[in-house]
Amino acid sequence: MDYISIGKYKNTDEILGQGAFGKVWKGFDRENPNNLVAIKHIRIQKNMIQFLQNEINALQSLSSTPNCFNNIACLYDSVIINEDAYLVSELVDGTELTEVLPDSPLKSVEAVINIFNQCVLTLEYLHSRHVLHRDIKPENIMITRDATIKFIDFGLACSVPTASIDDKFLNDCSGRSGTRAYLDPILLSTNIENNYYESDVYSLGATMYSYITNEPFPGLKIEREMDSIQEVIMYNYDMFKQNMISNYAKYYPINVYIADMLIPDIEKRPTITDISTAMLSNLPIEVSPKDYQLPSTTPSTTPSTAPSTAVKDNVTLDMLQNYAIEMEDVLDIYEDTEEVWEDVEDHFREVFGNDISKKDKLDSLKQDFIDWYTITYINN
Repeated sequence: MDYISIGKYKNTDEILGQGAFGKVWKGFDRENPNNLVAIKHIRIQKNMIQFLQNEINALQSLSSTPNCFNNIACLYDSVIINEDAYLVSELVDGTELTEVLPDSPLKSVEAVINIFNQCVLTLEYLHSRHVLHRDIKPENIMITRDATIKFIDFGLACSVPTASIDDKFLNDCSGRSGTRAYLDPILLSTNIENNYYESDVYSLGATMYSYITNEPFPGLKIEREMDSIQEVIMYNYDMFKQNMISNYAKYYPINVYIADMLIPDIEKRPTITDISTAMLSNLPIEVSPKDYQLPSTTPSTTPSTAPSTAVKDNVTLDMLQNYAIEMEDVLDIYEDTEEVWEDVEDHFREVFGNDISKKDKLDSLKQDFIDWYTITYINN
């Protein structure tokens, strides 16, 4: 066993992980032996130099603040010696999102909302520091014993310190990077090889989709004969969106945010700041190609891609109308008012749980809702 000293850090003989190009050891701070770290050793290959430098630059950018951001496995030190590189980072005592069992308390509604919020704020921090992760997936998000999430593995990350957070197109971050199933479909369906901030948003949406459904994200799956890759993308998105909205209503409004994050059109997909802003106000967002505003509550306006009002203290006709608009947009199958009312009623009864007063209010709005739906859809 060779012991290596990197600055004030030294490795132990405990190997945390091993791959084709090196190992990760448990290490410690020689000035404070109780401060444990991870020491990553990489044997540098010719085609790895740029990726390695990208990872170091990105982690240095994220770790340069006086107190490292809590949801990132921060870099403490790094050194390159000939053909060997060593990165010393925070040791994360936790488990990957993929390893959280379906019946775990970490899959409760409250826990999922907490995890989602942390992930959104972490990605917002990355983008505010002009860093793209480029490989967000369940395996690269750890969760600790106290339910704190940690973004790890910045091996494909790209730091663009001169870029504005408003720049969608990052020319200095070229090359398709990431795990295919979680990769932004724009990078698969076009000749574009540059990266977007919103590509990370898609990957995070796919990651949370996988976490909630307890299944690996399928990526692009062809279920029937299709004419083009664009048709495949839209067909898959419709399935993802329908599944989130219809089958995971208990996570509302998180399920709506995830559906928005998976929008294939990058011009319509929200930024992570849009998601964060909507999340803080507890309202689903309305996607617009130019800007992102809270949805209108007037039924005669252009239908929103999400319900306009979060379920708080009151049950309103607007809530029922906007959920129906969402379902009509996704399914396009309703032919009579009783059928759509059954779906709307089932959805909100699940959301309300045992709150009798809200269920009574829901029943009292049935006729008003049916009248509105008949005028808006059936008679048109």
